[in-house]
Amino acid sequence: MSRQSGSRQELQTPLVVVESHQHVLEHIHHVLRKNRGLLKGWNLVHYDAHPDMACSLTIPANFCFAPRLDETNSLYDRLDETSTGISEWILPLFLAASLQNIHWIKPIFSQQLPMGISTFNVGVFTGTQEKVESFLELNDRAVVRVDFNHPYYMDDKVVENNLHLTKKVNLKVSHAEEGVFDSETTAPWMLDICLDYFVCQNPFVTDIQNIDEEFSKVVVSLQQKGTAIAQESNEYLLRRDQFFNAFRSFLLKTDQGQKLKQYFGKQDIGKDVKDLQEILFKYPKLREMTVDALPYLSMPHNFQLPSLDVIEESVNLAIREIQTIKNRPFLITIARSSDDGFCPQSLVDKLQSYLLEKLHALYCGDDCPNRNRCKLRIIRDYGEWEGSTLEMA
Repeated sequence: MSRQSGSRQELQTPLVVVESHQHVLEHIHHVLRKNRGLLKGWNLVHYDAHPDMACSLTIPANFCFAPRLDETNSLYDRLDETSTGISEWILPLFLAASLQNIHWIKPIFSQQLPMGISTFNVGVFTGTQEKVESFLELNDRAVVRVDFNHPYYMDDKVVENNLHLTKKVNLKVSHAEEGVFDSETTAPWMLDICLDYFVCQNPFVTDIQNIDEEFSKVVVSLQQKGTAIAQESNEYLLRRDQFFNAFRSFLLKTDQGQKLKQYFGKQDIGKDVKDLQEILFKYPKLREMTVDALPYLSMPHNFQLPSLDVIEESVNLAIREIQTIKNRPFLITIARSSDDGFCPQSLVDKLQSYLLEKLHALYCGDDCPNRNRCKLRIIRDYGEWEGSTLEMA
């Protein structure tokens, strides 16, 4: 009986549902250990409102090569311990798990990384010129860094050129549209979907919007325009800091918006400044809230939640795209992202159910007789099922 069960599992595609996106990493590592052929290289198709390709500012690089350094200290625990862990789970797969290509399919309003194809290196930065030939030589001061001079990485000051143990990152970024994939590819691939791809909120903006929606729209608009000015400069970080300092001065009443107006130059923001002043007089607590939120206001946000019909059509479009890839994915992961406020809790369960229904129809068929013969093996690793693994399914 056990041999027959194992054979049936080999014919099934595992599908793992998690709450926080970084929790997919442990399941990916499990599948890679079980299928050594994937160590020759594999691709990731990533539907998400966010790229999730950040460098960790706190986790030593050696965790990427040995995710479980000991029983009480793991890469997975470290990602859970930081609020940015949800965005830091992909680069370790390039650095130490044979990931070769990523195709990030994003909503139109997501702007964190450039459209098209980008190629750069991820590696280990030690701060010395001494050659490193193995991760076994790394100490706890070695960190993961990239050589991509783009604001997504420059904001965190993680761009370095003197890298060790480098791996190439092949990144393709596109919007959702039919015909987006190379249907002739036969390389092993994994499908990852964050539910905030279909409907996304920025929790920092949501908190402000709940107090005054007009205020939230104006500050987001100013942040976008101010960041655009900085990005046009040859001294991006300097101009970005000038903008943030000017905005903080206005919000904290150090000045009446003079520095902000000076930063924008010929762009007339007088009405915006006046509107914000009137709302801040009415809701003074927005001052500190907005100062804290400034670095995160550029993250994608749906000010108006789409209807279920619109969401379902977005799911249907994604399914039509995915089905053009001839071979099945070796793993499917879904992140709910509702506890952290990126996918609305009022919609997440209905959205998840609809997506699972469509993925089941695609990879098993509408006439699936029963769970034991289903071509998808669904594991829920969240809520009351948190801690469930592929081995337990």
